Amino acid sequence: MSLRVQVVNGLAAPLTRYIGRLKGWASVEDVRKVNDQLCSLVRTAGSRPVVLCYLIKDVLPMMVVAAINPSGAFARLRWVCDDTIGGLVSARVIASLGGGVFILPWGSAGRRIRAIGALRQLETPWGITVDGHGPYGEVNPALVRLLSTLDALVLPVAATAHPETYVLLRAKLAIPLPWSVVRLRVGAIVDVREHGVGTGRVLSERLSSISLRGT
Repeated sequence: MSLRVQVVNGLAAPLTRYIGRLKGWASVEDVRKVNDQLCSLVRTAGSRPVVLCYLIKDVLPMMVVAAINPSGAFARLRWVCDDTIGGLVSARVIASLGGGVFILPWGSAGRRIRAIGALRQLETPWGITVDGHGPYGEVNPALVRLLSTLDALVLPVAATAHPETYVLLRAKLAIPLPWSVVRLRVGAIVDVREHGVGTGRVLSERLSSISLRGT
């Protein structure tokens, strides 16, 4: 077993146990609104990809929602994670919770192009962080190019736990505390066809407008 795999396993195991415990302690609000919006968008999208976009700091609260509501908005969602340590830890936790994951290669142009082709063929909605690889807290231009290439319809989502604490690794991560209430908010759809080169700015504005916490 490689050192990288050992690190991923070592980080993912306690995080999976903690989220598992939160299933019995925490509660969630506003899941139905996200579910309704997502289902409506999927019905009208036709062959276009439907993508949920969110900040890295919201990932753990969203995992808690997925754990508590396995048949809700995230039931058919494919979580796209890159093959960094952080991405692989997230993928391992999500898979342990019964969620679907898709690993997006980073660095190898050939592997990444093939993966993007596979993303285009997904028949279910997928979710991805907007600030992977930084700048954290902002929409990464590389993601905007990916969404434009795929002709995606984007649904901005924010998740906040009350109370919550934070840990600062390479990015700031929100960690729901026991007996917290996790709230979801969904923004207006971002259509890359409509917004073109302004897609990143519009997505950033809509994520900011639904945030329940400061930056």
